[in-house]
Amino acid sequence: MKGLIVHTSNRLEILIEQLAGILSAVPSGRMPVAVRPDIVVVQSKGMERWISLELARINGISANCRFPFPNTFLHELCDNAGLDVTDTAFFRTPTLGFAIMKALPELIDRPGFEMVRRYLADDPNQLKLYQFSQKTADIIDQYTVFRPDFIASWEKNRGGSDPHHQWQGMLWRWLTEKNRGRDRASLRAQLLASIRNNNGTDYRLPGHISVFGLSHLPMFHLEVFQALSALVPVHLYVLNPCREYWADIVNPAEEKKISAAYTSSENRDSDLYLESGNRLLASFGALGRDFQHLVAELDGHVIEKFDAPGAGTLLSSIQADICTLTDREYAADSATGIENCGRQTSGPDGSVQIHSCHSPMREVEVLYDQLLNMFENDPSLEPGEVMVLAPSIEIYTPFIQAVFGTDTENSPALPFSIADRSPVNKSPVANQYLRLLGIKESRLGASEILGLLESEGIRNRFEFTDADVDKITRWIRETNIRWGVDKAHRKKLGLPGFSENTWASGLERMMLGYALPGDNRRMFAGILPYDNIEGKEGLVLGKLMSFMTSVTDLKKKLETPATLNAWCDRLNQALDAFFGGDLSIENDCQFIRAVVSILSEVEEKTDLHLEMDFQVIHHFLSHQLTIGDTGSVFFSGRINFCSMLPMRSIPARIICALGMNHDAFPRESHAPSFDLITAYPRRGDRSRRNDDKYLFLEMLISARDKLYISFIGQNHQDNTKIPPSGPVSELMDYIVQGYAINADRMITYHRLQAFSPDYFKETSSLFSYSAENCMAGRKLTMPKDRPVFFHKPLPEPSVENKILDLHALASFFGNPTRFLCENRLGLYLPNGEAAIEDKERFNLDGLEKYMLGGELVDAGSPDNRFDKILTLQRARGTLPMGTMGEVVYADLSVDAGLFHEKISKMVGEGTPESTMVDILINEFQIYGRIQNVYPSALINVRYGNTRGIDLVRTFIQHLCLTGGSATTVSCSYLLCKDAVWRFENHPPVENILIAYLKLYWEGLHHPLHFFPVAGYAYTRALRTNGMTREDSMKKALQAWAGSDWQRGESDDLYYQKCFADEVPLDEVFESNALCVFEPIFDCCSEVRL
Repeated sequence: MKGLIVHTSNRLEILIEQLAGILSAVPSGRMPVAVRPDIVVVQSKGMERWISLELARINGISANCRFPFPNTFLHELCDNAGLDVTDTAFFRTPTLGFAIMKALPELIDRPGFEMVRRYLADDPNQLKLYQFSQKTADIIDQYTVFRPDFIASWEKNRGGSDPHHQWQGMLWRWLTEKNRGRDRASLRAQLLASIRNNNGTDYRLPGHISVFGLSHLPMFHLEVFQALSALVPVHLYVLNPCREYWADIVNPAEEKKISAAYTSSENRDSDLYLESGNRLLASFGALGRDFQHLVAELDGHVIEKFDAPGAGTLLSSIQADICTLTDREYAADSATGIENCGRQTSGPDGSVQIHSCHSPMREVEVLYDQLLNMFENDPSLEPGEVMVLAPSIEIYTPFIQAVFGTDTENSPALPFSIADRSPVNKSPVANQYLRLLGIKESRLGASEILGLLESEGIRNRFEFTDADVDKITRWIRETNIRWGVDKAHRKKLGLPGFSENTWASGLERMMLGYALPGDNRRMFAGILPYDNIEGKEGLVLGKLMSFMTSVTDLKKKLETPATLNAWCDRLNQALDAFFGGDLSIENDCQFIRAVVSILSEVEEKTDLHLEMDFQVIHHFLSHQLTIGDTGSVFFSGRINFCSMLPMRSIPARIICALGMNHDAFPRESHAPSFDLITAYPRRGDRSRRNDDKYLFLEMLISARDKLYISFIGQNHQDNTKIPPSGPVSELMDYIVQGYAINADRMITYHRLQAFSPDYFKETSSLFSYSAENCMAGRKLTMPKDRPVFFHKPLPEPSVENKILDLHALASFFGNPTRFLCENRLGLYLPNGEAAIEDKERFNLDGLEKYMLGGELVDAGSPDNRFDKILTLQRARGTLPMGTMGEVVYADLSVDAGLFHEKISKMVGEGTPESTMVDILINEFQIYGRIQNVYPSALINVRYGNTRGIDLVRTFIQHLCLTGGSATTVSCSYLLCKDAVWRFENHPPVENILIAYLKLYWEGLHHPLHFFPVAGYAYTRALRTNGMTREDSMKKALQAWAGSDWQRGESDDLYYQKCFADEVPLDEVFESNALCVFEPIFDCCSEVRL
């Protein structure tokens, strides 16, 4: 029977049963018609997959069935009707956008384009023109579907009085001058005329057409299906949440608006006959309500089959309320306590769950535990029966992969699939390709280049290994490369043309250093060789040079405007240069080539030969590579994660919604001021906000067992509560008022950390399946015992440790704990390398000033020092650029000169020598060579303030010199910036060395409670400043702990490893500090020069 048959139900399971029955019927008619594939029009790949599986389940097989989208189906009909569809791609984005981009410069000076002309006045790189053109193309594309009458009036040179009507009409006539009749609106009009004329055209239709699961369809498509129903039966399967007539219900906001507009003193609100029906349906169902009006206008045969859920659970009760158009309202009565309460429950039964978390990561962690609990409590539940939606699944993707994809002994990985991911996030190559193209606007910072080398595709193309990248990182740091290709690149950016810290300067140093040594001070042709590259490392350097040449060549190409065809060639060349040859990523590369080829196709279709800046091309690529992939496979027996998109009303036993935040859902769309659909709205127009609300309603009625909702409802900093999204709040209000459930019991508030002890208490409603988090949570509730690195002293050291170098003994007292770990345990803790810097220097830090000042002091006379060392520092790239560097250098030079004068006064005309010492004492042998020995004194110099370890080192050398018989030295000096120390008394050398060696031997067994910085602060306060023991310990604690502006001694990694949070400044520390420093203060004094 021909005609339009509308099947409506509140459950897709009923609709699919009806569809299966029709498709399973034996086809009738001529043989060509009988063997043609059945057509089921859908609007999402997820729905296509679900229908196929359900048809196979019901009929035993699903075959010879096609699932086109509505626009695809109409295009096929037009083609079968003999209409000219060869150039219809011209009217689709992005082609239409580029066509508008070509048209606007020709039209912009005409009357009516004043607004457009003002907007595009300042557009040096054509980016505004491109963005405006693409936005206009999107709007015109919407006109062809929702406002075909606009198109028809414009083609007749008519339009509304709105100024935007005028310029858009002129633009449309320009666009269709050579392509008239090939846009969707015109083709639809021709198709309708062809169908209605019934001229015997074979549209190659099957015995019937089905349109399934659409919650909304524009009249643009509905009229075509209505016309087709005169040729073949057309079945429209519509999910209708309510069995009652609800097309005229209004929500409270609409009711107030209507009442305010029409209620007068003579009329009462009741005279308006406004009905709200079910509050949730009235609030969320605006999209479906408008669709009901459109379907009713089609005058089709309606087949209704509804199944009102029972009242077994809270979820089913709410669904029943919506289906029967019932509004539950709870109200307290002073006499009876409760009245007008449809159903009272003692509390939530778990069928509707609302969870408040602190972050997206915590939302996913909580969801994982909740799903494990559901699977445990219901063995019949399968992963494929769980659907998880989010407003933007991209936000949650890394957390889903981390939580659900990690397989441990106590936390099994759950099978899952993630749909709707954009290519740039799904494909590492696409992401890396866009990052590579970003160098056009880049300063080529060192960290940015290293970031490119993290790309696996680029590494494979240039044959870099992890070890190679580590070497390159070290070379970049040590050659002080910061940013910029060369000085010409900096000049192009309007900055002074200094070559320091550029890639050209750094690479020149590397290449020259590989060829000849420079010892970090001998220059060649104005270049200081970098000496730390040798042997096979030259191969790595060659690969780095090849990579940087490719990068700079690409940057130059991207900076030159070109036509779309030329850009297509350049982009493909860049893809081959940086990612080519790797078969493992060839599919991703082919996808990128397909996107790039659109540019060439656009130029051919639009005849657009305008040279464009790369910013336009980059914006085009970024958009194309970030369009979500809605073609992902659903229902593969795994937990389905996807974005909240319209037409996703697929039933599932468990439906979960993540990210139901007050600022994220429902989503807003802001139309430009020249969008005539927004300016003149009509029933049936789409609204992102109404789409989301209806999607929430469909989600509510499609959940069969449980509806799970989570949102970020607590601030991660102060734990203040944050309200959920509007639809969630309305649902909660409905449950509270209609089912007498306390609002506080509706939301489960989760803790900030997954290892909170609250998840592992028997009395707590919170729970977790994570054994690791359980262990961590128990640790929090247990007494905090310090983790002991040394449980007992180490075994007796070998006798070789009693033969020690003089410098090793001094090194021991510099950090006994580090000495123990490195020499007895072989434990070397990394100091942590400084991060790669991209910004030029504006000053030197304390260590850099110390190193440069020391070099200036060692250089000798200030008269010979300035120009030579300044040139050397410039070549190293260690100074700020330009005059600022000269000022910093000059200040340091003056300071170093004054210090050099102090040294000159001390040493006079003497020449330093080195003296060999070799002392036997109590089975220990101390040997070594002491430098800076003048005829009458040992003079050590430190270009910095006094440190305790410097005093100890000089004192040990002083003891060895004065205790031996091969020297005439009677005193020693330590010259520092803040003081000059003189060691001249003759202490009992043997006793002091024995005491020091005793501490040394003890420190080889366990971490010694001696810390040179805190020990020096303690002893100096006690001995020199005359403080009490308590006040002296305060000084030691300050040195140990540090402050906000000064690093503490406890920050040392070896101290942290061995002492953790313990403060080891005890009585043993006091005794050891006095043992080391007290003899020093006994025999040394501060002198003035």
